[in-house]
Amino acid sequence: MKLLVPVDATPDEAWCVVDQATRFAGELTKAHVRLLMVHDPTDRAAHDLMSELAEGVLKCGAECTYHLVAGNPGDRIVEEAHEADIVVMGTHGRRGLQRALVGSVAEHVIRHAPVPVMVVRLVA
Repeated sequence: MKLLVPVDATPDEAWCVVDQATRFAGELTKAHVRLLMVHDPTDRAAHDLMSELAEGVLKCGAECTYHLVAGNPGDRIVEEAHEADIVVMGTHGRRGLQRALVGSVAEHVIRHAPVPVMVVRLVA
């Protein structure tokens, strides 16, 4: 099973999502975790974080690759979801005015992804 796991550049939040994804992957046979960050692909710190996250996934026994891509996060995640069986991603759970002003990448992905989406609630 192919899991697409979008993360952002915040290490604590990225590890939270990856932890849940690897727990899920551990229950599957032949799981492949594809980490995705929509961020400046030339950012060295982002590459370092993605490399650390990938090592963590590999230690849990799943195959893993990672990719940094530029663009609109919601749209890029939906595009990449075409190559996955499920998306596992985090959400801040914003409500009201905050959500109206900031928008919700998770909501966009849930509405438009061609595959199921598992959402992990990130604790602020």
